[in-house]
Amino acid sequence: MRALKLVVHLAGDLEQPLHASEHNGDQGGNRLHVILHAKRSDGTSYTRASTFHSMWDDSLVDLQAYSWGSYADSLDADPLPTVDAPPYDDARVAAWANDTHALGIRAYQLLPAGTPDHNDSSHPVEISNDYAVAIKAELDRELVKGAARLKAILEDAFGSS
Repeated sequence: MRALKLVVHLAGDLEQPLHASEHNGDQGGNRLHVILHAKRSDGTSYTRASTFHSMWDDSLVDLQAYSWGSYADSLDADPLPTVDAPPYDDARVAAWANDTHALGIRAYQLLPAGTPDHNDSSHPVEISNDYAVAIKAELDRELVKGAARLKAILEDAFGSS
């Protein structure tokens, strides 16, 4: 069971754009404090202070739905994309990480002009709803690709149903 948990965790980590990128030593967004001010699809306000990394880990998904389950259901409406089939050799894992890195670059490019390389929590960078709207489709695609890749890994290990 521990091995399965590790595989699931590592597959998820490879889909987190800030695990595959950083900006001027900000440790993948862990040294950049932000506060996200956004609107949920039902019009209610959503505000959360965190690091930029945590915003990508949790806040951008939390913003989309009241629960991971309902958000997952909305992503499940479209078929899973085709991804490279296992085995995942070094070249394929590197390509996977490079794909995620490209989204990491985009994540940083969308930050407000003048965003510092790092800051402290008493002076967070204000992230508006525009950021969440601009990145939503790419976030959705990344989550769906991650699900497809994890499915392929597990089917390779345990057989398909």
